[in-house]
Amino acid sequence: HIAGTASQLDGSLASRLSDGRVRIRAAMTVDFLDKIAEIMSADDSIPNADAMQTLIRLIGETSAPLGATEQELLRTSLMATVQKPLLESFSHSPALVKVAEWLAASQQQDATLAWLALLGHMPMTIKSLTDSGVGKVVNKLRKSAEKSEDQAVIAETKGLLERWKALTSAAIAAPAKRTRPEAAEVSAKRPAVSVSSLEEESSLDSQLSAAVPRKASLKPDHMKPRRPIQPVVVAAARPAPTPPVSHPTIIVPPDGGGGNK
Repeated sequence: HIAGTASQLDGSLASRLSDGRVRIRAAMTVDFLDKIAEIMSADDSIPNADAMQTLIRLIGETSAPLGATEQELLRTSLMATVQKPLLESFSHSPALVKVAEWLAASQQQDATLAWLALLGHMPMTIKSLTDSGVGKVVNKLRKSAEKSEDQAVIAETKGLLERWKALTSAAIAAPAKRTRPEAAEVSAKRPAVSVSSLEEESSLDSQLSAAVPRKASLKPDHMKPRRPIQPVVVAAARPAPTPPVSHPTIIVPPDGGGGNK
């Protein structure tokens, strides 16, 4: 009887906890939807920089995973936004990391294609790709789609990888043209990088890493290694030759020739 009562209490407690989570989740959903609806304009877009920062903050403050309704509303508002500076502020914020997480966790093809379309709508840079890790997520998604033969997802992921590959190639080529005029000739002799090579995760990482400009050395000048100074050897001047000394010639007369007897 005691064991049965304990089991009933445990079941009742679990039920109450579950109901509490559902109520909290529902309250968060309603709150998130209401706040997004407040900042959206009549055409569903995010109208200005303040509204975009509010959206980014809302995404950052959301601890629980967003439901399908919230994700759809978020995608709708961003897809309706066409002002490039506003979209750039989103793609360079931690909110893009959340988008990458939601894309990786997506189990429905419609939602996956909608997230990929949103990434195609976003103006990306090398920094946004490296900071968010979204390139890796899209690359893994492509590999998974190839195994399941999901042609729609394959086409979308390959299209994104081609765009980002062109972005990294342009970023790598630009500094070379500014620093060395002959860099164009060297790069022209190298074989072109195919799109398939970008589709490998290691190649994508190396492309992104190579495109990130290196930081200048912060060491003071006196701590930087320098080449040793070669001593300058100065040849000693040769002394002027000494002129030969001339001695007077003394002529000795022979004995008995013309002398006194």
